[in-house]
Amino acid sequence: MKDFRIEFTNERIIPSGGLAVVGAILGKSDFVKRLNRMDVTPNRSQHQIKNGDILLTYTGMQCMGRPQFEAALQGNMSTK
Repeated sequence: MKDFRIEFTNERIIPSGGLAVVGAILGKSDFVKRLNRMDVTPNRSQHQIKNGDILLTYTGMQCMGRPQFEAALQGNMSTK
């Protein structure tokens, strides 16, 4: 894992700046693996999408200041 230096600054911080830190923390934990082992199939319409992928997407959206999960779909459509 890459070492991160955190310091106070007066510089403008971009919304995606925290993604690397949060991604490194989640990568070190087994939280995503445990989520993928959970069976929630009866509660979801698209059970082929892993629970960990949904969590990582939602966490990334939260890190960028977009609390609505629909923003993930908007980002996907803008690349087409």
